[in-house]
Amino acid sequence: FETVSKWFEGEMQGLHQIARERFQSIVRKMVMKIPLFKNVADDKFMHDLSEKLKMRGYKEGDCVMREGEGGNEMYFVLRGTLSVCVDDEVFRNVYDGNFFGEIALVYNTPRTATIKATQPSTLLVLTKNDFQGVILKYPDIKSQVLLTASARFQVFVLMELIKKVSLFHDVSTDFMK
Repeated sequence: FETVSKWFEGEMQGLHQIARERFQSIVRKMVMKIPLFKNVADDKFMHDLSEKLKMRGYKEGDCVMREGEGGNEMYFVLRGTLSVCVDDEVFRNVYDGNFFGEIALVYNTPRTATIKATQPSTLLVLTKNDFQGVILKYPDIKSQVLLTASARFQVFVLMELIKKVSLFHDVSTDFMK
């Protein structure tokens, strides 16, 4: 019995390791889709970053973040559907493989939208502290990520300015989706 028990324990550890590696592979692919990290080819950085992600579940109707509040986390949608609301109107939906909140990792800006789960959803969360802890170990990647973040933030600021100019109030914002 002891031999069978040790064999079973070894098999379970092997299966756990395979599942963990598969999960890490999925997470790395999701992280690489994010514009901030799209041009990062360093596998060690991607591994270190993906190790910091925490899984969090939301029920239908749960609010993940609110427009106007401060932000210290970004999110990856592992499974589910969430609505992105701006000024109490649904702007778009996000699904499996999508992400949101990445600007909060670099800039201290209020959230630009409210995100609510429209069905049970599982998200991976990266906190600003965890992100900064990893990025400090990779100065070359840090400058690359900050350059990308700066460009994306400038687009965001421009879109906010366009929304405020009365001349553009009746212009469709579909091109921003």
